[in-house]
Amino acid sequence: MGEGAKAQGVKDVQIQIEVKDYPNAPVVLGYYYNKQMLVRDTVWTNERCIGTYERDTLLDEGIYMLYIPDHNMMDIIMTRDQKFKVSCDTLKNMSHRAKCEGNDVLETFLSYQRYLGDMQNKYKVLSDDFKLAREKGD
Repeated sequence: MGEGAKAQGVKDVQIQIEVKDYPNAPVVLGYYYNKQMLVRDTVWTNERCIGTYERDTLLDEGIYMLYIPDHNMMDIIMTRDQKFKVSCDTLKNMSHRAKCEGNDVLETFLSYQRYLGDMQNKYKVLSDDFKLAREKGD
């Protein structure tokens, strides 16, 4: 095989998406541009709740989103490593529960999103407690 040639059928982009209890349904791969969210493509999950986005050439690096119509969305980081799996065990609060295999940068990003979600929840509890204490004159 000459330099720059690749084996037939080998894709540069292979993103597997698995969402529990979401069979035969669409998952939108989108991206941000000029304060807008735009659609790159739509992947359909199969009866086992797994969909795969494949492409011959790499996507531009940056922040993308996975959007499940009428349910939820989550941001993902697209690096040069575009062969990975994103899985989630729920349709609710996807970014807080998603995991990644095959891309360490994306897994770190998802861990950070989980951390931020935990801190937001703790802040809300403290803020509500403070508000209640202020109302009571404590």
